[in-house]
Amino acid sequence: MVDNETVVELCHLISESNLTVKKTALEYLLGLSGSHQGLNVFVCNTKLITSLIALAHQPFNDVYDSLLLSTLINCAEIPSLCETMIEDTSFICSILNRILSKETTTDLSCKLLTNLTRFSLSVNSILNAAKQSLFALVNRYCSNDTSCEYLSLVFSNMSVNFSFTEFLFKDNCSIFNRLIAFLGHKSLVCRKGASLLIKNSVFHISLHDIIFKSNIDLISKVLMPLAGPEEYSDDENDKLPIDLQYLPSNKKREVSAEIRLTLLQSLHKLCTTELGRKCVSDCGTYLILRELEKEENEKSVLYELHKVVQILIGDHIEGNLSDVAIPSELEAEFKKYDEENSFSSEIPC
Repeated sequence: MVDNETVVELCHLISESNLTVKKTALEYLLGLSGSHQGLNVFVCNTKLITSLIALAHQPFNDVYDSLLLSTLINCAEIPSLCETMIEDTSFICSILNRILSKETTTDLSCKLLTNLTRFSLSVNSILNAAKQSLFALVNRYCSNDTSCEYLSLVFSNMSVNFSFTEFLFKDNCSIFNRLIAFLGHKSLVCRKGASLLIKNSVFHISLHDIIFKSNIDLISKVLMPLAGPEEYSDDENDKLPIDLQYLPSNKKREVSAEIRLTLLQSLHKLCTTELGRKCVSDCGTYLILRELEKEENEKSVLYELHKVVQILIGDHIEGNLSDVAIPSELEAEFKKYDEENSFSSEIPC
């Protein structure tokens, strides 16, 4: 265990002007932050994290910046340390500036921001600090710079916040439309971020009318990764949106079971209102899910798929599904099934 004397010495070394000394101290702290026991040292000695935050305020330095940011990424996995970081608005601004100024450690800054936005209580603070930079962050991400791919998870994390989703839905959902276009990106991180952004956004049911009345054609975009190379009859193709008709024989489904599950959960939520159920049904969703079921092997994905199909082919329900009372014994059964069939994220955040 690191004693108080060592902590004081480490804090002193971090603030040293000698870059070699500073780098050596940061290498030690990075190793320390790589274990639960080591992270507990940071929790019990807040001077360490505040010293690192102070160092992050300084201009970029290629000698030690990657060590500094990597240590902060590890520390941000602990809620109390995350809270210490976000209390300093100027620290958040410095991380944003690192991303926007295209430094060589942009990828690490994006990963740090991803971890900082994982906790719902921290999203408000970060949004307040980033308010003037949101458009710039979106443009930075959409420039297709691979070092910014983790911004996709930042956006999806922030979309649990209603005010951020409102920002996405301005001007006929133009920003939202730009971000969900990454559903077809080659990067797994970008695709995951886009799918989670959709899922979190559609959980704001009051925004469903805006979605269905906009021209973004969200349901088609959600269905595209779930579609394969199947051949449909002419009558069946007529029931599908134009983009989903006569897909090529080399069309591939989304390879990530986690993303397929997220997209099905989005479809499920879009069926909450009568208008939503009609729109989802009118897009030929049943046809796509029928074929997906034949190829799907992941139990949790099949379970969610069956829930959506049941809504589409079941008896007509008036009003919102969110207002329908679920018997407590069934709710407990659903919860137990979800816990037993969940799987860990394929992408470390």
